[in-house]
Amino acid sequence: MKKAGIVLFSFVLLFLIPSISLANKALATTFNEETSKNDIYEKITFPKIGKERTEKLLNYIKSTKKPVKNLSSEDIKKLQQDPSFTSFSSQGEILKLPFTLESKNSSAISPLQNEAAATDNRVRINPTTTYPYNAIAQIDFTDGTYGYSCTGWFVDKNTVVTAAHCVYDTYNNKFYQAWYVYPAENGTQLPYGGMASTTAYVTSSWQQATPPDEESIYYKDVQYDFAVINLSSSTNHPNYLTINTNPQVNNSIFSVGYPGDKSFEYNGSYYYYMYGSSGQISKIESNTITHTAYVTSGMSGGPIMLTSNWNAVSLNSTSSWGVAFSTVSKNFILTWGAQNN
Repeated sequence: MKKAGIVLFSFVLLFLIPSISLANKALATTFNEETSKNDIYEKITFPKIGKERTEKLLNYIKSTKKPVKNLSSEDIKKLQQDPSFTSFSSQGEILKLPFTLESKNSSAISPLQNEAAATDNRVRINPTTTYPYNAIAQIDFTDGTYGYSCTGWFVDKNTVVTAAHCVYDTYNNKFYQAWYVYPAENGTQLPYGGMASTTAYVTSSWQQATPPDEESIYYKDVQYDFAVINLSSSTNHPNYLTINTNPQVNNSIFSVGYPGDKSFEYNGSYYYYMYGSSGQISKIESNTITHTAYVTSGMSGGPIMLTSNWNAVSLNSTSSWGVAFSTVSKNFILTWGAQNN
């Protein structure tokens, strides 16, 4: 009987083991697909601006009466534990604003779907003093040692919108130390001069992002990759863009910025030309657009505009992603901007 029982048990196992293995494989596949979707990321690197421009930033930091104030560990704990703290500034302010970002899908397409590679169709913008280009600026900033370049754009007379990753380093949990804004920079030509600031705002959701490394951003965090730099209340830049909160798939767009691969060196520093690339919005999900414009390092923070009216529907976060501006993200931007009026 014992031998018969063993034979029967072995016979049953022959059928059970493949079934169990298939079930486990199905569970593993589901888990891996979801994990992959949550873990997909792209690079966000910065061009360096060179010695002379970096020294200008470091000297400004020494002379300013409003140095950057990074949050204490207690402040960071507040942000993480209390959802009513929605944003904060480089001056140590923690704000309770009456709106919260929530992910909403308007497309069921997975970000894992392979996208066609964008073609380098960038064209140089020259002159840069005509609308909408005179509302766009090259931005220098520093980590205290090196200087880097990003792009931004005016949303009112003294508020500049840019990518949050040009303002706050989520990998090391600290603000960059200064921002020097050059509207319509055209190589060594600075038609509106330069404007410096140490005041910027980001959402608490961006602070809580946990990137895979210092030079990357997860797809799920792109929706929080927007910030403002507040310039002096006496600044009166005459040109700015309107935010459009209704982007649609297949909208024709034009992405603008200051690419590092188009820069040139002069007297130990790098100078930048403005470039734009046309494309389309190919997908919208999780408050994020995927597009076909050609974006490279240095264009981060530059506007993604509708070609029909030059409204900004997004900004350059990575080579193919950007926040899809919603009523909530627009409210954040306008509320932050109002702090310097």
